[in-house]
Amino acid sequence: MVILLFLCLTTVFHAKVVNAQVLGDTLQQGELMNATNSLMSSQKKFSMGFFDGHWGRYLVVHEDAHLSMPDSPGWKLTHDGNIYEHGNVERVIAAVDDCYGYYRKGSKSSPVNNTAGCELFEQPKCRNVMLKFEAQTGFFSNSTDIKYSTDDHITGYSDCKSKCWEDCDCIGFMTNEETECIFYRGTTNTKFHNEDNSNRIYILTTDSANPSHNKRRRDILIVVFILAFYVVLVLLGILHGDQGKNINEEAAATIRAGEQLNSTSQLVSEEGKFTLGFFTAETNFSYFGIWYTNDDQARKVWLANRNQPILNTTSAALAIDKTGQLVITSAGRIVVNVSDQGYGGNISATLQDDGNFVLADESDRRVLWQSFDDPTDTLLPGMKLGSNLTAGKNWTLNSGFSAQVPASGAFSLSWEPFNESNQLVIRRRGEVYWTSGRLMQSQDDPALQTFEFMTLNSPFDAYKYNLSTRDDAEARYFTYIFPRDGRFPMWILDFQGNIRQDDSFNLATTAFCLGYDNGNGCVASSGLPVCRSQDLRFEEKNAEFINGDSTFDDNTTISLSDCMRRCWDDCNCLGFVNSSNGTGCTMYFGTSYTITDQPNSVSKYVLVSSKTDKKAKGSKWVWIVIAVVVSLVLLILASFCVFRMRKTRLKEEEERKREKYLQELIASDSFNNPDETGGMGALERRTCFGLKRSNSESQGCRC
Repeated sequence: MVILLFLCLTTVFHAKVVNAQVLGDTLQQGELMNATNSLMSSQKKFSMGFFDGHWGRYLVVHEDAHLSMPDSPGWKLTHDGNIYEHGNVERVIAAVDDCYGYYRKGSKSSPVNNTAGCELFEQPKCRNVMLKFEAQTGFFSNSTDIKYSTDDHITGYSDCKSKCWEDCDCIGFMTNEETECIFYRGTTNTKFHNEDNSNRIYILTTDSANPSHNKRRRDILIVVFILAFYVVLVLLGILHGDQGKNINEEAAATIRAGEQLNSTSQLVSEEGKFTLGFFTAETNFSYFGIWYTNDDQARKVWLANRNQPILNTTSAALAIDKTGQLVITSAGRIVVNVSDQGYGGNISATLQDDGNFVLADESDRRVLWQSFDDPTDTLLPGMKLGSNLTAGKNWTLNSGFSAQVPASGAFSLSWEPFNESNQLVIRRRGEVYWTSGRLMQSQDDPALQTFEFMTLNSPFDAYKYNLSTRDDAEARYFTYIFPRDGRFPMWILDFQGNIRQDDSFNLATTAFCLGYDNGNGCVASSGLPVCRSQDLRFEEKNAEFINGDSTFDDNTTISLSDCMRRCWDDCNCLGFVNSSNGTGCTMYFGTSYTITDQPNSVSKYVLVSSKTDKKAKGSKWVWIVIAVVVSLVLLILASFCVFRMRKTRLKEEEERKREKYLQELIASDSFNNPDETGGMGALERRTCFGLKRSNSESQGCRC
């Protein structure tokens, strides 16, 4: 009965299209096809004609319903986005209706694995992989309904589904003849009542029937159980012997296609010198970078996303996508393309012991991309500055914006021709700012080289660099090698335009070049402001301005050097400072300023004169000489007094000893007993001798 009804309906439809007159299988020039005629294929399998539908008249191609063709090929894309086999709605080629912005697997009732083709995109916080829309007949109680339609009043099922999915209060929807949506919103008291002869409503349900979700629950429970068991063992001390393993011994150095490096995992180079992973800066944004593993300061030598920070750290991950491109994702979306293109093939990315992160084809070890070709603000040993003239590739350092903000700042460092020689050149906002001078032999060590305006390879420096250059038709670059181990060699272009090595010692001090040649590499620009002279410069001091005023610009694109330039060009400006994160600009004006040692005083960059410094230094030396002379005079006088006092004390001590000795002789028995010869006894002679010593003019005593 159903088959007869179907044949009747298709016959009516076919008659409506074909109508009375058939023009054959070809429409000839000059012929007119209208609502009263049609075309028929040569084998009479298909016909083409006009059809009156719900929205008007359409020109359609229709399969001849009178012919039995169960194996007729063809796919049909339906209004809900699914792809069916033509003429067989039971055969689903692709169940696109199950795509919600996350991967879904097919159920036992469906012959199709619905994972294929579903793309990932950011989900509303109120939705998860356990939710889906399911068509049921019935009605909601204790709910409110809202109607929605587009301007053209053509609103399909997929439009309604998408709107309801993004609305966290929506619990279901229905379509009204493809012209509008009716959304249902409810509370905890809202219930759905099934009723056969009621509206067809798509309600939000938990996809508990999907075996992939049941498997997910089982997996979660297993993981939780294992973690709990491990914690118990640790608390009992059973695993005490395994607690001290070095992470470098277990961490991998390579990531391959299909793997992810999340926000809590890291790559460590083979010998453990470098570490790569996610970290959070002072700005509370997350970045992906490389640092020396044992560096206590964890200074970053390379950043993948310095200008594209990530807000959601927990969902961030590094991966190699299906095209072979190195990407950073967040919440399932690609937010940063680390490598410049996709490559395909057997791709892996490895962190090497020189700090280079290399994307390569494992089949032939061909390097496809490397971090050394995309430097940030740090030059490691073996990295290059200059140009690959064959490939058209430039290697340039770019400073950070401030000490707190790692985004690209005002300065760049390159190796380029200048004044008839290749030199290191620092540019500020694209203009030449400072140059290193010629590369020349070191006067302290003829085996080493240095630059004219750099403190490099000095006898007191623990760092000794082997410098090398290349200049030919294929490449022009500068590089260096650091032959010693145990340190963290790096050249850093800081946000002030200085070149520092890892111990914060300046190899080149350029802050601040003010547009004139100071004999230390600063390049003269177009000219000085009429109110400025070469004896002026900025110094950081705790200063308070007298009879002054200030202006503040909170523009976050203004760096410290931009603020300096503004103040230098403004003849009324005496000093400047930017905000705590190194952005914005506050300029100070007034008649003068005083230096203060108040602990709450804000340090500022103030304008000082080298002439004033020379006078101050001259006066300072005069007072130093006076102090030294006075100190010497006092020292001589004190020494003389001490000598006289000591001499007097020794003389008095000698007198006391002689007096004591004489008293002992007088008191002895031998003093009154002369010897048998009638002469003076030995004791008398000793007494006489003692008296003679005590008084050289003693009379009556002849010894």
